Amino acid sequence: MAAEGFTKFDTLFAEHFRIARRSLNVSQETVAEEMTHRGYTLHVTAVGKIERGDRRVSIGEAAALADILGLPLDLLLGGEVTLQSALSVHQQERRKLANEVNSYVQTLLAIAAAADKAAALSPAEREWLTVDLPRQTPARMTSDASIALEAAISREGVFADGTFVTLLREQVRRDSELNSPAGADG
Repeated sequence: MAAEGFTKFDTLFAEHFRIARRSLNVSQETVAEEMTHRGYTLHVTAVGKIERGDRRVSIGEAAALADILGLPLDLLLGGEVTLQSALSVHQQERRKLANEVNSYVQTLLAIAAAADKAAALSPAEREWLTVDLPRQTPARMTSDASIALEAAISREGVFADGTFVTLLREQVRRDSELNSPAGADG
């Protein structure tokens, strides 16, 4: 609970910062280290106190904390999600996804290369490598994205028939159909 004398903005910042940090998978340790790089002495225990509403932050600290998460400060103060703040989050998430896809593709390549070098493969391994491995590509995961998008639309309560939401839904649906096993295999 927020300490006595804390304002609505102190409480909103604490709550939104905690939620954003967790959802972006940024550790409290990383936050403390990044704050040090920005010239603020902030121990990991202080990050926990901020998130619990037991420690206020200065304006400079708040701006630095928002920057570490790649979010606009107004979003952490309880502001409505604006196009600008949504684009900022999009850029960060896109970079994160690109890094994840790169790592995932490297893992798939390592599997395929190891299989090519293997002296012998069991029938089950050969079947998995022939049938299942090709189905593991990021492009084939688009059908999961379609399901996730529909769930997010429902969960967030957005106007599902809005112009740009509709365009997004249609493109994700087309990509899903194109990359589904039936669409890709014939």
